[in-house]
Amino acid sequence: MTGWQLPGLPQLRTWVDDELERLSDELYVPLAEGVEGRLDDQGRYLVLIGIRATTPRVPGAVGRYLDGLPRDWPVMVPYVINPRLAGMLERRGFFELDRGDGVWVRP
Repeated sequence: MTGWQLPGLPQLRTWVDDELERLSDELYVPLAEGVEGRLDDQGRYLVLIGIRATTPRVPGAVGRYLDGLPRDWPVMVPYVINPRLAGMLERRGFFELDRGDGVWVRP
Protein backbone atom coordinates (compact mmCIF):
# COMPACT_ATOMS: atom_id res chain seq x y z
CA MET A 1 0.00 0.00 0.00
CA THR A 2 1.45 3.27 -1.03
CA GLY A 3 0.97 6.34 1.11
CA TRP A 4 -0.24 4.41 4.17
CA GLN A 5 1.34 5.45 7.48
CA LEU A 6 1.08 4.15 10.98
CA PRO A 7 -1.21 6.48 12.93
CA GLY A 8 0.81 8.61 15.36
CA LEU A 9 4.13 7.77 13.68
CA PRO A 10 5.60 11.29 13.99
CA GLN A 11 4.87 11.30 17.74
CA LEU A 12 6.31 7.79 18.09
CA ARG A 13 9.51 8.85 16.32
CA THR A 14 9.83 11.86 18.62
CA TRP A 15 9.30 9.67 21.69
CA VAL A 16 11.88 7.11 20.50
CA ASP A 17 14.42 9.86 19.80
CA ASP A 18 13.83 11.39 23.25
CA GLU A 19 14.15 8.01 24.98
CA LEU A 20 17.35 7.14 23.12
CA GLU A 21 18.82 10.50 24.08
CA ARG A 22 17.86 9.98 27.74
CA LEU A 23 19.31 6.47 27.81
CA SER A 24 22.46 7.66 26.07
CA ASP A 25 22.93 10.34 28.72
CA GLU A 26 22.61 7.68 31.45
CA LEU A 27 24.94 5.20 29.77
CA TYR A 28 27.71 7.41 28.48
CA VAL A 29 29.61 9.16 31.25
CA PRO A 30 33.14 10.55 30.95
CA LEU A 31 35.76 7.90 31.73
CA ALA A 32 38.86 9.84 30.69
CA GLU A 33 39.75 12.72 28.40
CA GLY A 34 38.17 11.91 25.03
CA VAL A 35 36.51 8.69 26.25
CA GLU A 36 33.04 7.92 27.54
CA GLY A 37 31.08 4.82 28.45
CA ARG A 38 30.35 3.02 31.70
CA LEU A 39 32.60 0.93 33.93
CA ASP A 40 30.73 -1.15 36.50
CA ASP A 41 32.32 -3.08 39.36
CA GLN A 42 30.53 -6.43 39.63
CA GLY A 43 32.45 -7.57 42.71
CA ARG A 44 34.74 -10.13 41.08
CA TYR A 45 35.17 -8.46 37.68
CA LEU A 46 34.68 -5.17 35.85
CA VAL A 47 32.23 -4.62 33.00
CA LEU A 48 33.00 -1.92 30.46
CA ILE A 49 29.87 -0.96 28.50
CA GLY A 50 29.56 1.30 25.50
CA ILE A 51 33.10 2.66 25.39
CA ARG A 52 33.58 5.24 22.66
CA ALA A 53 35.75 8.17 21.70
CA THR A 54 34.06 11.51 22.22
CA THR A 55 36.19 13.47 19.82
CA PRO A 56 38.62 12.64 17.04
CA ARG A 57 40.89 15.42 18.35
CA VAL A 58 42.19 13.10 21.09
CA PRO A 59 43.82 10.33 19.02
CA GLY A 60 44.48 7.11 20.89
CA ALA A 61 42.28 8.04 23.85
CA VAL A 62 40.33 4.75 23.89
CA GLY A 63 43.52 2.70 23.60
CA ARG A 64 45.16 4.63 26.45
CA TYR A 65 42.08 4.10 28.59
CA LEU A 66 42.12 0.35 27.89
CA ASP A 67 45.84 0.25 28.74
CA GLY A 68 45.07 1.89 32.08
CA LEU A 69 42.48 -0.66 33.24
CA PRO A 70 43.61 -2.53 36.37
CA ARG A 71 45.57 -5.65 35.39
CA ASP A 72 44.61 -7.51 38.57
CA TRP A 73 40.87 -7.50 37.73
CA PRO A 74 39.10 -9.53 35.03
CA VAL A 75 37.32 -7.21 32.57
CA MET A 76 34.33 -7.98 30.33
CA VAL A 77 33.34 -5.79 27.37
CA PRO A 78 29.92 -6.87 26.01
CA TYR A 79 28.20 -5.76 22.81
CA VAL A 80 31.38 -5.15 20.79
CA ILE A 81 30.24 -4.63 17.20
CA ASN A 82 32.99 -2.30 16.02
CA PRO A 83 35.88 -4.19 14.37
CA ARG A 84 38.30 -1.40 15.31
CA LEU A 85 37.43 -1.76 19.01
CA ALA A 86 37.63 -5.55 18.72
CA GLY A 87 41.16 -5.17 17.34
CA MET A 88 42.14 -2.84 20.18
CA LEU A 89 40.84 -5.35 22.72
CA GLU A 90 42.58 -8.29 21.06
CA ARG A 91 45.94 -6.44 21.01
CA ARG A 92 45.53 -5.91 24.77
CA GLY A 93 44.98 -9.56 25.64
CA PHE A 94 41.17 -9.72 25.45
CA PHE A 95 39.46 -12.56 23.60
CA GLU A 96 35.94 -13.14 22.35
CA LEU A 97 34.11 -15.70 24.52
CA ASP A 98 32.16 -17.34 21.69
CA ARG A 99 33.18 -16.39 18.18
CA GLY A 100 30.74 -13.80 16.90
CA ASP A 101 28.83 -13.09 20.13
CA GLY A 102 30.51 -9.72 20.75
CA VAL A 103 31.48 -10.42 24.36
CA TRP A 104 35.19 -9.84 24.97
CA VAL A 105 37.01 -10.70 28.20
CA ARG A 106 40.44 -10.27 29.71
CA PRO A 107 40.97 -12.77 32.53
